[in-house]
Amino acid sequence: MPNLRDIAEANCPSWLQNRVGKRLIYALSLPFDVLADALSAALEHRQPGLRDGQSLAVLGRERGVDRLPNESDESYASRLEQWLEHKKIAGTYLSMIQQIRLLMPDHHTFVVSIVNDNGYSYDKAIISGTDFGYNHGQLAWDWDGNHSNPHRYWVIIRCDYTTQGTFAAPGLWSSTSGIGSTATYDQITQIRKAIFNEQPAHATCAGIILVIDPSFYSELPQGNWNDWRNRSAKACYWDAWEDRT
Repeated sequence: MPNLRDIAEANCPSWLQNRVGKRLIYALSLPFDVLADALSAALEHRQPGLRDGQSLAVLGRERGVDRLPNESDESYASRLEQWLEHKKIAGTYLSMIQQIRLLMPDHHTFVVSIVNDNGYSYDKAIISGTDFGYNHGQLAWDWDGNHSNPHRYWVIIRCDYTTQGTFAAPGLWSSTSGIGSTATYDQITQIRKAIFNEQPAHATCAGIILVIDPSFYSELPQGNWNDWRNRSAKACYWDAWEDRT
């Protein structure tokens, strides 16, 4: 594509078609070519995938799309292009489950239930690679005997994380190891933030439960789990993310 320097040189009068004249035209045209190149780059950087990945972090913050752990530039750019489609369901439990699933692409077994204060659950299950879709259910759920806040909910996740370590073991809580499970600190933070960002405006997450043993579902709370000593030992319990800005 011709630039302004070439166009100016081709259309200048004959008395500028000499060594000194061409240098003058080059010097006068160059700043405008630089501005044109900058404008073109800025417009292309606004479109994910047209240029390198330098602008993806800015676009992600602007569009409210967090980058997944170890996600490639191509994959992230593709999700940024679909941000408006995602926003159509943002602020729903369906959107929340989809974001949690994106954070666990390699888990062969993935079950998540969002349970409200009355035990009504919204579920998504992928077990041994088979997708069972989305379902509604009812659990015998009584966290602390207080049902005065119908807007609080819990997120129950079961996947291929396994038990690891104890709270008494030193040096386990890091970017590569977690406490109580093989979920790392970074993975837990991503999940907590995704739940906070995608929750309905009227709802409040009361806690996140990572199920280690499937028999956990036979030991659901009976009104006394506000005291951690009464909780099932077959799961890990994470606090919900809080907006600290």
